[in-house]
Order: sequence, then C-alpha cells, then structure tokens
Amino acid sequence: MDVNFENILHFAIPITFCEGRHDHHVSSQLTAEYAAKITSPCKLIWFDHSGHFPQWEEPTKFNQEIIMLLESQAN
Repeated sequence: MDVNFENILHFAIPITFCEGRHDHHVSSQLTAEYAAKITSPCKLIWFDHSGHFPQWEEPTKFNQEIIMLLESQAN
C-alpha cells in the first residue's frame, strides 16, 4: 500500500493488466488511464464478468489469455 506507481511510466519488461470490469478493490477506470500512459509495451485485458479475481471468476478466458501471452513472448 505504500508503493505509488503513478509516476513510473516505463518498465524494463512488458506490462499486462488483467482487469475485471466489476472490480470493487481496484478502479477499472484508473487502471485504464494508467495503462494508457505507460510508455513500454503494455496490454490491458478486460474481463467483463469479473471483479477482483478474474482468474477464478472467468478461469477459461483467463487461462486462454495467459497462454496466448506466453506464446507471444516466446516468439
């Protein structure tokens, strides 16, 4: 809770956000705004039927997205 990434806009690795549209812990709007500012490769994956835990709420989609992400990184 003490780390503020607001002014960190470049990372040495690609960044991926897995964001539930109904997340009550992390603002989807703030996540999208922050992701748009990142200057390094960044991907925002939306889970329309999830809150804070898309890996459990939409496991099939989550696993497919992770597999595609790993495959794209391998190439």
